[in-house]
Amino acid sequence: MSGRPAIAVGGVFLTQPTTGVQRYARELLAALARLSADRLRLVAIAPARPGAAPGPAPPPGVELVADATRLPAPLWLQIRLPRLLRRVGARLLWSPSNTGPLAVRDQVVTVLDAAVFARPEGFSRAFRAYYRLLLPRLLRRVRKVVTISEFSRAELARCGLARAQEIAVVPCGVSPAFHPGADSSEWDGVKPYVLAVSSRDPRKNLATLLRAWSLLPEAVRGRATLAVAGGGARAFAPEGLGAPPARVRLLGRVPEGSLPGLYAGAEALVYPSLYEGFGLPPLEAMASGVPVLASSAAALPEACGEAALYCDPLDAAGMARRIEEILGDEPLRARLRAAGLERARLFTWERAAERMLEVLEHALFPDPPA
Repeated sequence: MSGRPAIAVGGVFLTQPTTGVQRYARELLAALARLSADRLRLVAIAPARPGAAPGPAPPPGVELVADATRLPAPLWLQIRLPRLLRRVGARLLWSPSNTGPLAVRDQVVTVLDAAVFARPEGFSRAFRAYYRLLLPRLLRRVRKVVTISEFSRAELARCGLARAQEIAVVPCGVSPAFHPGADSSEWDGVKPYVLAVSSRDPRKNLATLLRAWSLLPEAVRGRATLAVAGGGARAFAPEGLGAPPARVRLLGRVPEGSLPGLYAGAEALVYPSLYEGFGLPPLEAMASGVPVLASSAAALPEACGEAALYCDPLDAAGMARRIEEILGDEPLRARLRAAGLERARLFTWERAAERMLEVLEHALFPDPPA
């Protein structure tokens, strides 16, 4: 047994398809393991269905405890995980993906945003009920709450989930896999294309983007395809989109390994979301040398700074004008490419891990009373 203090990591995310929540948890855990190898013992505890194929392995430097169970993930989290903490000798639990067990007070919980409270129409009834029952109670009990932006910190406080001064901000990072030279030949059959990375969650505002695309002059639409990457998720309420307009390709869920090439091959990224706790796809596009048109809502201006062109996410005609501008103005595109590369360099998973390590170590060794 190592002399390093053990921190357990709630590993349900290792068993789930990758969306923004899982990407954040996996990337940050990997960077944290590299940074803290001589200081902490990280143990990911995850449910394992008997007879099911194993989920993705944890990052190097992270131990895995796979707990065979037939319990649904929410019940496993509340019933089984607290018991397993004692088995691995963990002094603290980090729950990195929006939820955690109520029975564990020695816990740091990462909640990426307050969307289930602020935009409840985007979620299924069961999902809303679960989180609205759990989160207010959980966040009042644990040692520390973490979120990913100042916007989300203010939103969690506004929704009464935690006091702003008690919430730490650990932003997202951008993987080095996203860079201008990534091989995009896999997407030659789609080029030239404007990229949108969007699930069918209504918050992602894909319907307005499709309306904006249909409003573009034929001469503009004739120069590029709108390529939409992303699938649905059972937690999200379905968004009725109807038949897509001309020159739109719905790519569905794109494998993780294909995403860097997909970004690098794009003429521009359009990200019209109504509500984001951070907004990682615009920064991944910037790191790929791609001009970005982003919504002016929620945390996106905080994440993108002055390196993006912005649009009102509720104004389809205005969005169309901005798309036409970003496609037709080469000096603007060059400026956005350069500014985007600089902006993306500010956000690394290593920098995020440094901040997360401070939070975890302070929770392990709190300041003694004066």
